[in-house]
Amino acid sequence: MMNIVDDMKRSVVIAPALLVAVLLAACNVMEPVGLGEQACAQVSVAGTAVDAAPSMDEASASVIGISAEPWTVALVPGGPGFVRIDVLEDAGAVLFAGEAGVVRGLTFCGIDFPLPDPAPNGFCSEDIPEHVHLALPSGVWHLELESDSVDSVWLLLAPVAVAHDHEH
Repeated sequence: MMNIVDDMKRSVVIAPALLVAVLLAACNVMEPVGLGEQACAQVSVAGTAVDAAPSMDEASASVIGISAEPWTVALVPGGPGFVRIDVLEDAGAVLFAGEAGVVRGLTFCGIDFPLPDPAPNGFCSEDIPEHVHLALPSGVWHLELESDSVDSVWLLLAPVAVAHDHEH
């Protein structure tokens, strides 16, 4: 009987994780015209200040959201920090980062997912050296941030529509 219960518990974690992997790999994110330009216009705005937490368990107060408004996240000195992203319904987003190499990972249900390779924003690559397209199923996500060279990072997690391409 315990094996059945254990299998069911694993399924609850593994099923969303497989869905996430499929969505990150199989969805095309439709970026609205001008989203990169809009991010450049926002880069001079500090946005809402948030302190990264030293662990995912402590990130309940370190929440950023999918929004047209930027965030300035104070990093944890000397190690990784985490912010939580509460996704209420499946969402597409583009994560713009004001520093290269600071965004280190993305976690859903305790499972790490590789981020797509970042690219500079073509409209202001000096100010926004990295951006990635994300398809995020509903749930609680954690973004890992770390840097030895800066104390904080400017982030914009801009909403976009997600189009599922099932002809792979």
